[in-house]
Amino acid sequence: MTCERLPFPWWLSFRGGNGYGPRRPNDGLLSILRDAFRATFDTNVLGAIEVCRVFVPPMAERGYGRVVNVSSGVGQFARMSTYAPAYSISKTALNAFTRVLAAIPW
Repeated sequence: MTCERLPFPWWLSFRGGNGYGPRRPNDGLLSILRDAFRATFDTNVLGAIEVCRVFVPPMAERGYGRVVNVSSGVGQFARMSTYAPAYSISKTALNAFTRVLAAIPW
């Protein structure tokens, strides 16, 4: 993937998955299978990281661009509960990634 041919200004938006498996609200934290956690993190966290690896460096070189990662209220510490544990934890990780990415002095 490259972004060489995209017109500027443009905004990059990555929205995670489709609620695969562990988004069900009644799943117990420790009963969620490793593969279900991994699938959720692959989509909601690692997917966003991989998209940013491709698009953020050229935006930084050009001195302009926006990254919009779509998260959820359940990914905020203030609203943390037992709802959909794998999904909630993955959205918290996405929020952390986004904050760290924004803090880098490009």
